Amino acid sequence: MLLTTALHERFRTGNEDLMRVATLHGKDPALALTVWHVLTIIQSSLGGVWVLLLAITGLRLSRKSALAWLGVLVGSCGVLTLLPPLRDLGAVFGITQILWFAAVGISMLSTGKSA
Repeated sequence: MLLTTALHERFRTGNEDLMRVATLHGKDPALALTVWHVLTIIQSSLGGVWVLLLAITGLRLSRKSALAWLGVLVGSCGVLTLLPPLRDLGAVFGITQILWFAAVGISMLSTGKSA
């Protein structure tokens, strides 16, 4: 209970979802855990759809783009977190998404300099 109160005070003005789950934890810890899992799954799957759409757009420009194909793989990991046996792909998705967005940014910067 002390941890819940401390988290509530810490994130009072921050992340609304986290604040609501922390408040709910004081009343019903099992429900709070379920809500947190659902929010995480939704966030990962929507992020996966976003990366997948960006990667498909990249493939329309160049079918040989390794970065676009990597984006398809990364986005698919995010979307597959919707399936209960594959929820652990959320961790893989999170890390590879960061790396993929960094690679896309570097690619865009290097392309902009040569133009």
